[in-house]
Amino acid sequence: MKDQEIPNHAAFDDDRVTVDLTGDVDLTEAATAARLIIDIRDDPTAPFLPGNVLDGQPEQPMKIEALVGPVIVDQFESLLANTWQMSEALRQIGEFDPPTEKHVRQTALLAGHLANVAGRTPEESTLVIVAAAMHDLGKLDVPHHLVNPDDPASAVIDRTGDDWKIMKIHPERGFIRAIELFRDEPDDSPLKKVVPLLILTHHCHNHAGTPYPSPNEMQKLADQGLLNLKDLEDPQLQDLAKIIAIADDYEAMTARRKYQARRNLEDPGQIEQNIQESHPDLPELADELKRLHLLRFPPNGWMQPIGSDETNQAELVSS
Repeated sequence: MKDQEIPNHAAFDDDRVTVDLTGDVDLTEAATAARLIIDIRDDPTAPFLPGNVLDGQPEQPMKIEALVGPVIVDQFESLLANTWQMSEALRQIGEFDPPTEKHVRQTALLAGHLANVAGRTPEESTLVIVAAAMHDLGKLDVPHHLVNPDDPASAVIDRTGDDWKIMKIHPERGFIRAIELFRDEPDDSPLKKVVPLLILTHHCHNHAGTPYPSPNEMQKLADQGLLNLKDLEDPQLQDLAKIIAIADDYEAMTARRKYQARRNLEDPGQIEQNIQESHPDLPELADELKRLHLLRFPPNGWMQPIGSDETNQAELVSS
């Protein structure tokens, strides 16, 4: 690696990389420095040990918008301006629960980026972004205290209890709400045909838990005339739903929510393990999320300290 490629605030010695991120450092430069460290770690010929560290920490982790880049951000904003169903869904979600709105926006950006990494077409990327932005629309039909608990004692949902059964209805309810939003679109509209199905099925692709909705719930939708079960066999639909699923899981794991305090999920190793367990069939996208995560939370791991009013140790909640 040539000396002129090294950022001014990065220093190298025989076995260590030191990057000074204190003071007035541009986030783009910080990302360059972090990227440099990752390249060195991945290069078996580099004369640096894996124990490279960052000295100093930025005041905030890198925003997902900065990680995915302006092309994806512009695509998201364009779709938001020109797809009223997406805009309306975000408006409704935001009124119901602002943290959930932030989650779906971030998930949409990540999913759009991952769609590009996976080599999907621009049309498919559009479907992924719109569906990801709307994927939690069905949580409007879930009691708010389950979506965003006020009481730390209720932050952990018993996955064998009634609360979890209620939480699991949100893909079906989102599917029905999306059908209504796209009702007046032409029947051959890809958004009308695919987006509700992506909302319905994105939770069917997590290998670490029990996928949902169950076949019985799918059959009930078919019996109501809302779903053609053969549509679920479409390989394109399944591939796009997997992209949304892995983006959703990553964003939910790393979002700063008060009940996720001290979960240590800024740690790259823990994130990598969780993603590999949840999505073993998506190694390329798991690797890309690991790369983004190391930019976002540099190799030592970093997450903004929890304030004095957010000191509960409870672990939360599902995505």
